[in-house]
Amino acid sequence: MKQIQIPSDIIFYRGDIVCYELECSSAVPGQAYLRTTLNKSAVRFREIIDKVEKNSKVSGAAWYDLPMEKVSARRWRISVPLTECGIFESKCFFIAEDTARNIQWSS
Repeated sequence: MKQIQIPSDIIFYRGDIVCYELECSSAVPGQAYLRTTLNKSAVRFREIIDKVEKNSKVSGAAWYDLPMEKVSARRWRISVPLTECGIFESKCFFIAEDTARNIQWSS
């Protein structure tokens, strides 16, 4: 399973659109998702500040899942507009229909 980011840049600007593709090694029924912190900078910053000032644990509340669109038997895609400035993370994963608890993460 392979994750592709288009464009492959590391630095983006507010208003840019980032596309993610997930290519599976075989055609398996299921759903692909993008797990990300994109556009959740206020939540992320609050967690970081609370960790430093109050020694709180990071809850992970900034992470959320976006369903990807199937574009072929083995490929999924999503386009995400960047509406905020910040540092974000993203990772694609796939859940097969017959194994809902078996998450397959991209490489």
